[in-house]
Amino acid sequence: MPPSSPIANSLAILAAAFWIHYLLVHDILGPLTVDEIYFAHVFWLMREGMEPYSDFYSAHLPAYFDILSLLVPSAPALDLSFVWSLRAVTAAVVSAYAVLLFKLGRRDFLFLLPLLLVFVSLGRMAEIRPDTFGLLLFNIAWWQLLRGTERKNILLAAAFSGAALFFSARAAVMIVGMGLLCAFLCARRKDATTFAYLVLMAIGFAAIVLLAYALDPDSFSLMVQSVYLDPIALMPDLSPGQRILAVDRFILLALILVALAAAVLEIFRGRAREIGFVAAAACLTQLMLVAVDPSPFQYVYGWSALPVLAGIALLGRYSVPGLHAGLAFAGSALALGLVSLSVAHVATGRAPRPGTILRLSYDRPLAQEELRRTATPQLLSMMVSAQRQQGLWNQLAVLSEICRRVRGPVLAKFYAHPICLRDARHDWAGLKWPPLLEGEGDAASKAEFEALFAARPPELVAWGKHHYSPEPTPWGRSLLKDYAVYDGFALRREGEARR
Repeated sequence: MPPSSPIANSLAILAAAFWIHYLLVHDILGPLTVDEIYFAHVFWLMREGMEPYSDFYSAHLPAYFDILSLLVPSAPALDLSFVWSLRAVTAAVVSAYAVLLFKLGRRDFLFLLPLLLVFVSLGRMAEIRPDTFGLLLFNIAWWQLLRGTERKNILLAAAFSGAALFFSARAAVMIVGMGLLCAFLCARRKDATTFAYLVLMAIGFAAIVLLAYALDPDSFSLMVQSVYLDPIALMPDLSPGQRILAVDRFILLALILVALAAAVLEIFRGRAREIGFVAAAACLTQLMLVAVDPSPFQYVYGWSALPVLAGIALLGRYSVPGLHAGLAFAGSALALGLVSLSVAHVATGRAPRPGTILRLSYDRPLAQEELRRTATPQLLSMMVSAQRQQGLWNQLAVLSEICRRVRGPVLAKFYAHPICLRDARHDWAGLKWPPLLEGEGDAASKAEFEALFAARPPELVAWGKHHYSPEPTPWGRSLLKDYAVYDGFALRREGEARR
């Protein structure tokens, strides 16, 4: 096997170094994304003794939060240091993907690592969210089959993919492809015994679900309604253009299609058909999920990340140096593209906003004394705009100071939430709000909100998100008549006077 060129090796090292830096700036040491703010708040609510579905609305399965509660030590209500523990889990998940890739193929590891980090970061595969564990488990399932298609591998793949069902509703779609692939592999090997084990395993998973229903039918039904049915009605359908042409999705989709083509070619060449079958099945199932999911967010594209990389690696059967050169160029070209766009942004006098994909550096740490001198409205403006918060330490410092001053309750869309305050009403993303804001097609009851503001007025109402801060409607302004209204939030005047 001819060695890779020194230029390819150097490019691969530079690309890997850049994407590790990018992952640190955005996913491990960077600010919480809008979704992560919501999930951190859900975890905080459960730590405070509240139950999902009944005490507050949740559209996600609880197993992720139950596991985190065992890993994260308890702390006072206003202490946000637990977020660092959640980000440590993120780092562990990223490390697990790297280890799995290394064990899959040491020869190609350095060259595939940048693309893995692209998948994990742009695909939001390690964020604080229940789907993160589901994604990891399902990729482990594919990884088992990429390592071999013996009975042990098939059964472990079925077990890991089945376990993913307890962390993400989307696993129910992916498991269709996994089930068909396992059945095909059994038929191809004429292995009726393994197929029988798979049937028994499926019956076992079904029995667990039936037992959960039998133990508490009302809670189970409420969970099914909240996790599987409500999101279908509430979440918007993304257009084909949004699913394909958005930059982060386009990059991931291109990798999936390249892997699928390589896998199909390998099946017909017949030299590594088993890997080809697994990679092709994984890619096709991934594409099916993107097509049927009403709102395929970035992490929806990562359910087959490892088999996608394994499919691309099949191209090395034609030329290892050629594959390595191509991968090194791809990883470094993507890095150069981001750096160039970021520099161009800065050159125009507009530094990329915190949290955006073009932001490549941290903000200067905020001094505690500076925050204490800052007026509450200015702190809240920083919260909704993410100003000076490219760095988790800054974001948590701002939110902690807000929680110290605003004792709640708050009414907030989850992307404008200080995390460690209770809700006047919790309904997940404000999708059930009445027409409080201009340009939003909300359709909830005005009477319910009017009663809430009359009986238990929240101290803070927040709705802004970075550059998105719609104005209240005339009815919204009448509802907020006792509030000082700012860009993206409103603060009750009595509370404002106390500060």
